[in-house]
Amino acid sequence: MKHVSLLSIAIILAGVVLFSGCGKGSSSETVVPQKNTELSVDVQKPESGSLTEVLSYSGSLSGEEESILRSKVSETVSDVTVAIGQQVKKGTVLVKFDLTTSSVQYDQARSNYELAQKTFERNANLLKVGAISQQLFDQTKTQMDVALANFDNVRNMVQIESPIDGTVTSLNVSAGDFVPAGTPVVTVSRISSLKTSISLNSTDASKVKVGSPVLISLTDNPAIKTEGRITEIARSADPATRTFEAKIRLSSTTNFSSGLYVNVEILNNTNEKALLVPVTALAVKLGKTALFVMQPDSIVSSVFVTTGYRNNDKVTILSGVTDKDVVVTSGTLLLKDGDKVNPVVKN
Repeated sequence: MKHVSLLSIAIILAGVVLFSGCGKGSSSETVVPQKNTELSVDVQKPESGSLTEVLSYSGSLSGEEESILRSKVSETVSDVTVAIGQQVKKGTVLVKFDLTTSSVQYDQARSNYELAQKTFERNANLLKVGAISQQLFDQTKTQMDVALANFDNVRNMVQIESPIDGTVTSLNVSAGDFVPAGTPVVTVSRISSLKTSISLNSTDASKVKVGSPVLISLTDNPAIKTEGRITEIARSADPATRTFEAKIRLSSTTNFSSGLYVNVEILNNTNEKALLVPVTALAVKLGKTALFVMQPDSIVSSVFVTTGYRNNDKVTILSGVTDKDVVVTSGTLLLKDGDKVNPVVKN
């Protein structure tokens, strides 16, 4: 019985300790502080200043003078005598086509010319000794000229010559290829200077003018840049695209070459004495442009604004806020009206 009594007392004491421990655990849970769920955001007041609007487009480079040469016959290429990057002179034969097919009639045209030339030379000697009349001699000369013109025409059909001094910047065929008539075969460019063209929408076309400065960068490597100028703007819109072609000349060709894609930024008129905020401050609410403005209690509310010029970093605000307001410039996608934020002042 004594052993039973001691066992009972031990069980009771263990229960008391266990109950006491549970009670302390519950008490400690109630005093654990809540985590701070306020979003840390950058804030600043709109700054007064000027901003140059940047109109962004894209294009591809070509030589200042460029000739895209097309096939005049549907024939097989027999020989390609040049390579991309090769410099050529005016009259250099670039591509030859098969001369043996009936559609070309090269051999017949050559034979007719050679025969007419021999006849002319023979009659020239006969005229000197008075064996033929001047009229007959003139007829043979005319026949030779016609035969030569026909031969030149056929020769120009079966071989492509460079019309300018320049560099081969595009070559679309190889020996053995069958090429339909009208197919672009080879391009020759003068790449001592480069140009590009862009298609301006109607709004931007009214803003820019010939001589407007342009910043040009490689699409594949935007760190490579050069300046340029608009040299020509179409007076009427393209009927298909409703856009206006603008031609641009590059100031430098260093690290640029024909055929490369480029980003084109037109530096438009400067908007003076405007309120500026970072582009990252812009938000969209109910389909309209808005900013989140922070109140003294760090509660934010959205305000609809009217924007003006912008570049890659900043945008002008024409209405909706003043230079006294504190605007949220980061994390706007995560905010809603009434949120309390942890502000990080930027200015």
